[in-house]
Amino acid sequence: MHLLFVITLFAGSSSAANILFLTLLGAPSHHIWNEAIIGQLLKNGHNITLLGHDKPKIISSNYTVMYIDDPYKDYTFDVLEYSKLSPSKQIALEWDYQYYHCELDLSSDIPKKLNDYPQNHFDLIVFDVGGGQCLYPLIDYFKSAKTIAVSPFGTPPSISDTMGYQVPSYVPNYSVQYGSNMDFKTKIYNFFLQTYEFTLKHYYLNKMSKKSQEVYGKNIRNFYEIELDFDILLTNNDPILDYPQPFPPNIIPVGGLQTKRPKTINKEIESILDSAKDGVIYFSMGSIMKSQFMSNEIKEAFVDVFGKLKQTVLWKFEVEGLKVPKNVIIQKWFPQNEILAHKNVKLFISHCGGLSTQEAIYHGVPVLGIPIVIDQHNNAAKVASKGGGLTLNYYDISKDTLFSAISEILNNPSYNNEMKRLSTLFKDQQNHPLDRAIFWIEYMLRNKKTYKGDLNHRSRYMKYHEIYSIQIMIFVILFISASFVLCGLKRLINKCKSTKVDKKKKNN
Repeated sequence: MHLLFVITLFAGSSSAANILFLTLLGAPSHHIWNEAIIGQLLKNGHNITLLGHDKPKIISSNYTVMYIDDPYKDYTFDVLEYSKLSPSKQIALEWDYQYYHCELDLSSDIPKKLNDYPQNHFDLIVFDVGGGQCLYPLIDYFKSAKTIAVSPFGTPPSISDTMGYQVPSYVPNYSVQYGSNMDFKTKIYNFFLQTYEFTLKHYYLNKMSKKSQEVYGKNIRNFYEIELDFDILLTNNDPILDYPQPFPPNIIPVGGLQTKRPKTINKEIESILDSAKDGVIYFSMGSIMKSQFMSNEIKEAFVDVFGKLKQTVLWKFEVEGLKVPKNVIIQKWFPQNEILAHKNVKLFISHCGGLSTQEAIYHGVPVLGIPIVIDQHNNAAKVASKGGGLTLNYYDISKDTLFSAISEILNNPSYNNEMKRLSTLFKDQQNHPLDRAIFWIEYMLRNKKTYKGDLNHRSRYMKYHEIYSIQIMIFVILFISASFVLCGLKRLINKCKSTKVDKKKKNN
């Protein structure tokens, strides 16, 4: 028995790996998603070293966090002014934000501490490809490690392109409210946005590469070449939560991996939820849309409408001093997942951030979406198109529009029924998406001799015009055109010959 225990102990320890996790885009939601993966890897005995901008919520002896300075303190961001911009300008500002992180990362001494590690120290590098490209040279420094990509943001063109996957014809860009059934006009605009983002990526990757050369030297590899080292991409997509897509083998959808049934709940919150006989409305605009950004007119609209409702309203509101009706409870923070899981929650008024939308679907709670920026418009459109809620434009909010939208969802059972149906479909999987993510991470650790051709299809190494056979279409068009021209010339020559013969006969 003792011998068996010792064998088991050593077997477990030998499977433990040293993993470098790079999350270099300052985004609280990204960190929540990534730490869901990290938490399970830690439970499996792996040693994690995290380099990023968000402070850890997990404390563990085998979890080392290398924290880079707060990226939010020096970056001015007026969310409502941003929301007024066109989708193309919003996409451009997102890349500008990534470049800001690039400069911040390279100016910090924290990433340089990784040079103190032996080059063969890490078995695996997990890179959140939503940002941080300036530190791509670390992949070459730890060249013995396998490298995989993760994306809490899903598969926007700049990320899917990394894995050789593009579908601009029926997958809408994340910045618009289009569904997958686009008409000709919206397809043109969608194609423009996808192409525009490819162009921006090319421009900024070159710019980031030049910036990286100042720290890592002139001889660093081309960033596009480094991206080919990513064996797989774990992406926050799911056909129930998103529009179905034909992902290649190197893209593994693990959408909603952070979703779960809460094991415990705050006693005070639980008491409020249990005692709400007429149900609960939970209202949160996420971490970007702060309460101080709301105009007084819109705040008054919410206060007035909430006062007319029978339901208890839990409102995440960061500013103190707002006078609200007795049925409204304001706090700077609420345990969102625990609240949405409660049976008495009837409605979620949300900005429709990616994780919030997934949690609403997981727990089967109808949504009144008030999207502000980036992918929130697309997320809100997904929920509305599936019948799980409604969308209200922030700038159209008034007492009447707000009361009408809330009343429609509360009084029409179809929204609740549809969200319950979607919840059932999402949960009815062979395994939980987090288990799937961990399987593929450990698959890469077990199979270190996987090669580029094992999971990648050829399009990853092809040019844009080759993927869509543009040169073949041009050849076919030219061939057909040349054929018509030759036929025309042949007819013209034959007609000329026939005319000459006729003239000779007449002369004779």
